[in-house]
Amino acid sequence: MLILCHKLKPNYLMVKGNERQKVAPAKILFSRTTAKGILHLAGNQKASDFFELIDSFFDIMNSTKPYP
Repeated sequence: MLILCHKLKPNYLMVKGNERQKVAPAKILFSRTTAKGILHLAGNQKASDFFELIDSFFDIMNSTKPYP
C-alpha cells in the first residue's frame, strides 16, 4: 500500500504546550507532499494551493542566496 504523506505523524496535528513553537513539524505539515495528498484524496484545489504556497514561503525564507 502506498502511503501519500509518509512523514506526517498524528502528533504533528495534535500539539500541546511548547510543541506549538516547533518549526520542523510545521514544515512537514505544510509540505508539497501534503498538498499533493490533499489534492489526490480530497480533490480540494484551494487547500492544496495554500499548502504549496506555505511550502514555497518556507523555501524562500530559508534560502541564503537571492534568486538570479
